Amino acid sequence: MKKVVIILMTVLLTVQNLGAWNSKRLVKMLRTENGLSNDYIVSVDIDRDGTVWIGTEEGMNSFDGVRIKNYTKNMGILPGNALNDVISDRYADRVWAATQRFGVSMYDCSDGSAEIFVPDLTDSSSLISREITHIEQDDEGNIWFSTFRRGIEKYEVSSGRYIHYNSNTVSGMEDWMTISFAIGNDGKIYIGHYNKGLTVLDPENMTAVNFCHDPEDSSSLPSDVIGCVYKDLDNNIWVGTSNGLALFRPVE
Repeated sequence: MKKVVIILMTVLLTVQNLGAWNSKRLVKMLRTENGLSNDYIVSVDIDRDGTVWIGTEEGMNSFDGVRIKNYTKNMGILPGNALNDVISDRYADRVWAATQRFGVSMYDCSDGSAEIFVPDLTDSSSLISREITHIEQDDEGNIWFSTFRRGIEKYEVSSGRYIHYNSNTVSGMEDWMTISFAIGNDGKIYIGHYNKGLTVLDPENMTAVNFCHDPEDSSSLPSDVIGCVYKDLDNNIWVGTSNGLALFRPVE
């Protein structure tokens, strides 16, 4: 029988000799005057070659340490310029971009081409929503997406089809207002919602359990409003909420 321990943590960072550190720090800034498509940065990732990929409110950018390149809808690379997330593929020379309202782009760095994914009402294995909030890649190379109102999507790279995880397909699944998620070493997907708490999805068994704040339980989530979910190297699941940081630790 599994139970869940949630620990609230306050981290106090003490910096000594702060004045000396301030006098020696070096900040390198990239902005529109340097070539960025927009100054509002929503996501950053680094690919296998060390290129920095930057998602903004008005397009995607790459920075190789010398030059900045822009990638936009007008170039046929993105379905929309307002992005939520950008990640580099760990197993291929490509970058995935999630737009706020217009689907997903898979950009091939080797030849400069792009494949756009949007819902197709005639194809049940296509992307289910245009509103993509977050992207992750699993150890098999498959790409996972969270959608704002339609749950979680898994893109099988080998078949090119999408598998849908939502309230219609998974028992106990909460699929509304999904903001962020993390893939655990146990194969489960830890999903953060806006005002709906945390859902733990078991894709293999097609089941899910939702955890919410309980004012009578000090070990419950501190808030149901979740802004981010992160898995560390020890497979701990960190949950950022509107009322502090929680460590979500499944134990036997």
